[in-house]
Amino acid sequence: MAADTHEPAGAPDAFDAIYEDGVLKPLAPLALEAGAHVRVQLLPNGAEIAAGSVSLPAARPLDKPLVAGVLSAFTRQDALLLVFGLAVYALTRFIGLVHFPIYFFSDEAVNPLLAEQLLRNGFRDASGTWLPPYFKNDDRWTLSLSVYAQLLGVALFGKSVLVTRATSALISMLCPL
Repeated sequence: MAADTHEPAGAPDAFDAIYEDGVLKPLAPLALEAGAHVRVQLLPNGAEIAAGSVSLPAARPLDKPLVAGVLSAFTRQDALLLVFGLAVYALTRFIGLVHFPIYFFSDEAVNPLLAEQLLRNGFRDASGTWLPPYFKNDDRWTLSLSVYAQLLGVALFGKSVLVTRATSALISMLCPL
């Protein structure tokens, strides 16, 4: 450890110390006046600082996984605000879900129909392709992600306007996070 002071000559410019119970304790008494301002620089054990050099802190591995570290920074108020925000978001998505938009058009209806077909045919499309990346939809192709997203809802609750729109609304709940 090195200490930089603006005290009179004779003050130590380096000393060893132990950090214990939240306090930095020098191993030997220091020749400093009470209340003296001291700047402390931490060095790895056995390391010396070169005159005129600028040292960078040593890289440390993360103590906790990144997610745990981020979550530990949340206060109770942060968590309550997050839950409140998600609740407001969910309410605006789920209230009147079946009635708005006022029509259920083919672009919404095709995904649960293709999901049902996929379940019925052992995860194969009409042409026999297993887990297809695209689905034939009349003279056009439909991307598969929206069809695969509907699989669980169709398997558990069947086909309906509510299930189709609720699945999309639930997936959209990931966005405000």
